[in-house]
Amino acid sequence: MNINFLVDKEKKRVVVSNQKGTMKQREYQDNIKKVLMKEDIVEELESDYRVLKINKTSLEGRLEDTNKKIEENLKKRKSFIFGFLAAFVGIPAYLCIFEYFVNIYLYRIGLIEIKTFIDSWLLSGGLVVITVALSPDKPFFESKRLQKEKNEYETYLEELDLEIADLVQVITKNKAELQELIEQQEKNNIELMIDGIQEVTYREELEMERMYLTQLCEENTIGEEKEQEKKSSILGRFKKKKQY
Repeated sequence: MNINFLVDKEKKRVVVSNQKGTMKQREYQDNIKKVLMKEDIVEELESDYRVLKINKTSLEGRLEDTNKKIEENLKKRKSFIFGFLAAFVGIPAYLCIFEYFVNIYLYRIGLIEIKTFIDSWLLSGGLVVITVALSPDKPFFESKRLQKEKNEYETYLEELDLEIADLVQVITKNKAELQELIEQQEKNNIELMIDGIQEVTYREELEMERMYLTQLCEENTIGEEKEQEKKSSILGRFKKKKQY
């Protein structure tokens, strides 16, 4: 990061100091201040890019973790459903068989009452419902929450991808402007340069670039929404035609 610079008129050089206090000499040109400012802007924007990439990696990790939880939750729900069916069939069958042998033992051979089936099914269903409700995992309740969490992460990632793409566009633009400034090698106004150390003030222009980035993101978001609406409209018309 360029912090300040000093023009050495005698040697036609510029001494530039960075944030660590390191001094570096470079060739003088009349627009040297603009060059140093633009270099700082590019460096700041690239730092923003690295932060966004880190955030994306973090979100991708969270999404992957949520997907694993969804898979585990699905397995648990299948286990509960299997347990429910087993209990729903097994408990009534067990009680009916038990009643049948009791009747034989008591010399009351006859038909098994329908009430026994109903009571058994109510008992088995109630046991499964209570088991699900008291389960610390609560797979059926967790399913909705995990799906919502997944959708949120996917939405954040889509927005982040758009922001990264827009930021790359802004960085590319500023790099092109920097290269154009560097190629302007005029050295006619060195005597007019200020004597003494000058600060490289780039914050105002950096904020303007960030405002431009925000505007670009908003325009692209609106464009994306319109494109989605257009696709939905076309799909809707296609479905209507298909019905006819």
